[in-house]
Amino acid sequence: MQQQRTSAFLAVQTLRERSTVLLLALLGTSIAAAPTNAGLTFALAPAPGGFVQACAGPSTGGNAAAPGADQFLIFTPNTGANLVEAAFVGDTDADLSTAYAGNGITNSSHAVAGLGFIHLNASNSGPDAANFPTGIAHGGWSETFVVSNRALTGQSGFLQFTLDVHGTLFAAGLTGSSSFNVTGYKDNAVLLANEFFDPGDSDLIGGSAQYGNWGIATYGNPPTDGKTVNDTVTFAVPFTFGTPFKLGIYAYARAGMRSSGGNGGSSSAETHFEEGLVWGGIAAIYNGTTPFNDYTITSGSGIDWTQPGGAPDPADLDQNGIVNSADLAILLGGWGTSAGDVNGDGTTDAIDLAILLSSWS
Repeated sequence: MQQQRTSAFLAVQTLRERSTVLLLALLGTSIAAAPTNAGLTFALAPAPGGFVQACAGPSTGGNAAAPGADQFLIFTPNTGANLVEAAFVGDTDADLSTAYAGNGITNSSHAVAGLGFIHLNASNSGPDAANFPTGIAHGGWSETFVVSNRALTGQSGFLQFTLDVHGTLFAAGLTGSSSFNVTGYKDNAVLLANEFFDPGDSDLIGGSAQYGNWGIATYGNPPTDGKTVNDTVTFAVPFTFGTPFKLGIYAYARAGMRSSGGNGGSSSAETHFEEGLVWGGIAAIYNGTTPFNDYTITSGSGIDWTQPGGAPDPADLDQNGIVNSADLAILLGGWGTSAGDVNGDGTTDAIDLAILLSSWS
């Protein structure tokens, strides 16, 4: 019966989601920004699956968008911004980078995401008088769930889970600004705060949504600022026993400017979340507001989400979430030394090469 309910749910996903997945499959994983700057959002993401966006440009006008929303739309049209995105379906991943340079402005972004992890980096440097140049790495994943107990079908509950976040923020000059933000969605609505939500040690922001937020900004005195983030955020999704739902987790790393103006100087920012955000596991299931242990959880991908995200692959030498040619270059460059050692024996050799090739993404 459980499998029948899950199969029925997956079979009746909206035509819009199915069309999006089909289009992405036909066109390939990478799509350049359309002239209207229209891109993917949490509502259009495949489930199970997700997407990434890598954005860099000279002007955003100070606009902002929440994680999961289309980051393309914040960039001023026709200013030469480089905007790319990629979707992934099922237990795979997407990896994109982009950069912009012109008129004294340089910025870049790199985004990697798959089911259970998000790795993001962004940087920006430019004149304080520029119109909010920005680098944004953005992405995340969506998954389908059914939480079941025959006796509780139709009753309400909460699925509580944790997200582990690791990275660094840096800003310099009069207007440097660096931030990392994560938000969750149930079906097509943002998760609202409830008694089981805990933002950890993240910076408080206004609004009623569940979030994790870490940011810094400089004002010229002192000229630089930095922060190391090692935090855990606890989210809680309201659900109905026996009723399928879609859960989305999306984050962005943003490097830009807090203001436009100044006295002719320049500022910079870097947001490095190579370790990034990792699923910490399901912490508890509640029947109403009471912890409850007699349940089954079915996911669309078949992943056991009660457990934390997997440990990093030792063959992922640059720790960006995938094993590819960049890791191979590190291994070959460290041949005969410990620089590309995969198996931990202190020497990079043919054994390490074989392990890396077997882990190739």
